[in-house]
Amino acid sequence: MGIGSWNNRYQVTMWSKTTAPSIKEIIAGTDLFLNLSSETKEHLARSFLKVKVTKKKVVIKQGEPGDALYLVATGSFSVYVTTDGKKQKVGEIKPGSCFGEGALVTREPRNATVVCDQSGTVYHIGREEFTRALKDRPEELKAFIRLISRRSRALHRSVFRPEPRRIKELISSVSLFSGVGAKLIAELEPQMEWIFLPGGETLMRQGDKADGMYVVVNGSLVYEVRNHENLIVSTGYFSKGDIIGEIALLTGEPRTATVVATLSCEIVKISNAAFEAVFSKHPPSMFAITKLIAERFTNDRMGKRMVKQARSIITLFPLQKDLSVRNFALSLAQALKKIGRTSIIESRDFKKRIGNREYAVSDLLESLYHLQDSHEFLILCPDFEDKLWTETILHHTNRILLLSDANKAGGLTSEEIRFLGDSDETFGPVRELVLLYSNPNQKPTNTANLTRIRKTDTVRHIRTYSSHGFESLSRFITGRSVGLALGGGGAKGLAHIGLLKAMQEENIPIDMIGGTSAGALMASIYAMGYDAPELERVAKALMSDKKTLNDYTIPTVSLIRGKKFNTVIKNFVGETMIEDLWLPYFSVATSLTKAQKVIFDRGPVWKALRASASIPGILPPFYEKNELLVDGAMLDNIPGAVMRERGADFVISVALSSEGDSTADEVFSGIYEANNSGALPSALRILFKRIIGKAQKQKDVPGLLSLLMRATFVASDAAKARAKTESDIFAELPVEQYGLFDWKKFYELVDIGYQYGKTHAKSWKKQLGIRG
Repeated sequence: MGIGSWNNRYQVTMWSKTTAPSIKEIIAGTDLFLNLSSETKEHLARSFLKVKVTKKKVVIKQGEPGDALYLVATGSFSVYVTTDGKKQKVGEIKPGSCFGEGALVTREPRNATVVCDQSGTVYHIGREEFTRALKDRPEELKAFIRLISRRSRALHRSVFRPEPRRIKELISSVSLFSGVGAKLIAELEPQMEWIFLPGGETLMRQGDKADGMYVVVNGSLVYEVRNHENLIVSTGYFSKGDIIGEIALLTGEPRTATVVATLSCEIVKISNAAFEAVFSKHPPSMFAITKLIAERFTNDRMGKRMVKQARSIITLFPLQKDLSVRNFALSLAQALKKIGRTSIIESRDFKKRIGNREYAVSDLLESLYHLQDSHEFLILCPDFEDKLWTETILHHTNRILLLSDANKAGGLTSEEIRFLGDSDETFGPVRELVLLYSNPNQKPTNTANLTRIRKTDTVRHIRTYSSHGFESLSRFITGRSVGLALGGGGAKGLAHIGLLKAMQEENIPIDMIGGTSAGALMASIYAMGYDAPELERVAKALMSDKKTLNDYTIPTVSLIRGKKFNTVIKNFVGETMIEDLWLPYFSVATSLTKAQKVIFDRGPVWKALRASASIPGILPPFYEKNELLVDGAMLDNIPGAVMRERGADFVISVALSSEGDSTADEVFSGIYEANNSGALPSALRILFKRIIGKAQKQKDVPGLLSLLMRATFVASDAAKARAKTESDIFAELPVEQYGLFDWKKFYELVDIGYQYGKTHAKSWKKQLGIRG
């Protein structure tokens, strides 16, 4: 519970009737439970215990472990906080309200003492009972945590006034007022509002009534325009010196966009009334500024406006108290310094610079704004003992990295709840869970459970004993991440192994990987952390040595039963989850049920592989969540566009050439009867042709399996064209002379991919901006 928030509590129902309200009535009237379902509320109501409290009874005591929430039915209570030995009353609690709710989600000691002033009745529920009620409802738990966290926030939108000189200097530097005299600005200054807007807060919403324009003094904002179908049609950024909503001065029309602070901002507002009152006295200036606004409006409509992206500010957030944030910051800074000027900012450095005096939010922001002007990247480190420092930097950041020792990762920490639990903004900073591994023998596990109740956009697995993880993270931060999308093609997919080997030798980075069918399999092996030699060994054992596609059956549904294929895949990946792979990964399947692509980017790896490789007619469809799933090649055999959609900045798509298969098709000309090319001859004639062909070392007649696989891959030609458009590099491995079942030609196919990669490595590295 926030000390300063006891008199600013949730909206509650104040009971006027003389009889005590029931627990159901209190739950229904308390905003703390606003986002919980009726089923959850019913469960909670059954779990609360009714307790009578006498006057002067201490219900909870500051410093003691918290283990229960209390709802007040009757009576009244006072809240006291003791600081430096001094006891101070900070609030009162009346019927219909609650206290101690933080104990339901954290084991932090109580931060206040609650004493009964007037005898009454309370209902209480312990942590275990509460956890049981929300066990399978992570979204409801997140909503509950947001409400708790929001109460303790120190930063809110506020209006204040700095020195007039500072406002005058700022306005004079803005292009819109460049031709306006000092006298006019002096008249305008007293009527301006100076607004502080924390990161994540909304400045205006699309459709709001327009009441003036804004000038960005410091900070960064994002705007978003939606159409009548609520689809985004335009988006961009505002930063220092930009003007927002100036059209309102001319038209008075409602706001045309929603604007939200991505970093904490200082903004000057000039109302319509102030603008008219001052500029009406200066017609020449009014005409000049009106003309300039009209020109800007025209440029906006014509799409000429140049929007600016804010420089990157990264805030580190440790999930264990003994985790060395400094060591992580140094490793990340080393990677970022190769790209731009980087500085690590800690509270002790700032306090030393200002003489260890008490400081305000404006002091801290002024320091950060100054550093932003001279650096491309700032790495900010929290100080949980200094709430103002930590909350300020968390609202003045583009990216929050939740750092955790992989061995110690668990549930939400008290610091997460206090400082991050209230974040649900669409335009809030990117939030990533970064799991750290110091033991070379350790592998990721249980990642899915770590993200279940935690708000995270993605997960990074970083091995601290190598620089590769930090360099990859720096590429994601700076918009240089490389994604590799591998296409399907049966045995031809073995060429991907050679390509990966060549890329590894040439130090071409891979930050994300995914694929379709055989490409999905090769991508998954690489994402598991196998290097090139291991990748070759594992792939050969899986697809070449084990003959996974030879368990034939009566073709009622498919030619191959699929049981052996399932067993081989399961034995290889075990219970591994996609979330536990070293690299972000996905596979593509096709839903026959919904006639659309299905992307597997979480859950068991074996399911992702099995679904993506379910070639219609050959392998039985994979059944998942009431859908029949087949090979992803039906709709997207080269998922470069999917890789782009999943956030890769630089996309490399790899196709497996199949044009040369037409040479094998010519063999059909020797077996069809004259003038009856749509009907096959007898099976004996085809068998005889094959025997003779093998003796003469001729191309074999394409079989049923081969034809079915080729039909599957041809279906995604349109997706191939899109992949070319969406890819920065589109590679087509020259494997046309090989068949889709040429698993025995393992080393030949691997070598083709390797030689192709070696040949093109130099040009690829140039496109990626890699030296050497």
